[in-house]
Amino acid sequence: MKKKLQTCLGAVEVSKQHVLSANVKVFGISERLQDLMSLVGQGYVFEEGEEILKQTMGIEKLARFSLGQFPIEVHRRIWMEKQKKKLLENKVDEVVEELKKYRPKKPEIKQTLQEVIRYYEEHEDRMQYKSYLDSGLSIGSGPIESAHRNVVQQRLKLSGQRWSIKGAQSIANLRAMKKSNNWACVLSLIQKAA
Repeated sequence: MKKKLQTCLGAVEVSKQHVLSANVKVFGISERLQDLMSLVGQGYVFEEGEEILKQTMGIEKLARFSLGQFPIEVHRRIWMEKQKKKLLENKVDEVVEELKKYRPKKPEIKQTLQEVIRYYEEHEDRMQYKSYLDSGLSIGSGPIESAHRNVVQQRLKLSGQRWSIKGAQSIANLRAMKKSNNWACVLSLIQKAA
């Protein structure tokens, strides 16, 4: 599937609205987002209308709990691997049930456990990693973060440059079109405008 890059400068909520809206205005043309679209913000990856919680976000929560619960590193590592495997098999409910079995005595570990359980229960629908992978979607943000460096930062962070939000957004849009191998569309729009 051909990827189409989109850019949206601004706060996470603005970017999220931009991605989740049905239409996006690009160079004066309103077009339906049918191609793969990605954005990183607060641990979410948006692909084809799916809001996916990055796998690392859930793992980090489990790791914080496991540090307090399992003082012996080998036990901690084995437990973490079992939980990661369950997550990759869409068994979030089994991870939650496993967590509910623990009765830590230390208040800080007990609080961490409650936070992890609440987090997993709240975000279970966005943690269906096997389904996402089977559909060819990403469960991490590496490719998106790389695109951010190569598409946006590489051009906007050149020495001595200063940008208004509107100017930066325009350049980012042009870079996204170029990197998406869609430069012919830009040239066509320029010719039509001339």
